[in-house]
Amino acid sequence: MLFGSSPHLPSSLSLPLAHSLPWSHSALIMTHADPCMVGMANPASTFCIQQGGTLEIRKDAEGNQIGFCKLPDGTVVEEWEFFRSKMEAEDQNDQVSIQLIDPASETSVQQAGTLDVRKEAKEAKEA
Repeated sequence: MLFGSSPHLPSSLSLPLAHSLPWSHSALIMTHADPCMVGMANPASTFCIQQGGTLEIRKDAEGNQIGFCKLPDGTVVEEWEFFRSKMEAEDQNDQVSIQLIDPASETSVQQAGTLDVRKEAKEAKEA
């Protein structure tokens, strides 16, 4: 057992105690991880639950665990596929709103107008 990690002292006490001794600067001090510490939640699982779904963990032929999200309408989709599809859609919406930098375009949209953004000038001539 290394100095500073004692089964008789809580980890919060072993580190300060070790630093108070004259030779502690050269000792390797290790503390044990708290067994009650919980890791970060899976973002795809969290997103599924936030959307009103329930999480189902299944095993494939090789024994790998795969998470599926069962949505309120009964649809079942792989959790990461569901998460990515929604994030990509949000990213596309963000890009559209960022492109509205022309004051006339912004005013038109604010006054319940519509804006047709075209990629090429050639398309505008054909319309």
